[in-house]
Amino acid sequence: RFNTGSTLVQLSQRDCIKRLGWDDDMIEVLTGDLGITGTDAGVRDDWQWLLQAISEDKVGLFAITATSRASRDRRDFADLVLLCRIYNVLILLDGSLINPNRADQELLLNIRADVDQYDNAIRTAQLHAAKHKLMEQGLAMTVPPTGYVALDKKGRKWQKDPEPRIQDAIFAVFRAY
Repeated sequence: RFNTGSTLVQLSQRDCIKRLGWDDDMIEVLTGDLGITGTDAGVRDDWQWLLQAISEDKVGLFAITATSRASRDRRDFADLVLLCRIYNVLILLDGSLINPNRADQELLLNIRADVDQYDNAIRTAQLHAAKHKLMEQGLAMTVPPTGYVALDKKGRKWQKDPEPRIQDAIFAVFRAY
């Protein structure tokens, strides 16, 4: 909702494809997976649709700004590249046209995918370490549950809701169970 820049960059791929001579009616922009993690292909409907369309020989070009935008899982990306090789699908990667059937260009894709997976692992580890440090200090990592309110802007410290009606309602629920 708030970080839309990446989405706009991805959507601008349409313009890159048009500059290569593709007509609007030949371009399908997939937006169904926006906001869904790229680490689990099983929950990404557009990803599954793309793989199916490639295997049905309905795709001639696949455009992405970075390999990590296609998938954060190296194995899933390798499956995509393999299908592109089999069905002679070109890949427009950050404005550069790549033919995965050329060994040097497939190597480039693999290196970039490996680096992206490594980068994702480092960022994930840093995120977990930062959260762990905050938890060691007794700070919360989620929004306050019902019956509690945040004491600070970031919502890291909570207290029971001072409203007596809310406290009474919560105690009533606990008494009932």
